[in-house]
Amino acid sequence: MRKAALALLILGFVWLCGAAFYFDLDTARSSSHARDALPPKESFTRAEVVQHISFIYRLLPERALWMLLPGCVMLAGGSILAFAPRNATLSAHDHAA
Repeated sequence: MRKAALALLILGFVWLCGAAFYFDLDTARSSSHARDALPPKESFTRAEVVQHISFIYRLLPERALWMLLPGCVMLAGGSILAFAPRNATLSAHDHAA
């Protein structure tokens, strides 16, 4: 049981790291695309800034669910580790200590 819980913790952590790495690359691609979409001028009106912020927001994918699922896997593994007995049976040597 403890091995399965540890595997859940490791799986959730690796999944979370992979998702963070993927989203970091995706954010870099999106910001590069957003930068290229800016017109070449020195100042912008408020409406242009708001329009461009909306454009950037639409480029970025939803991230909440990607973080929630591996977090739940890690929570399950940690909960199992916290509440599972360390040893199913204790030897006579363990009682003496």
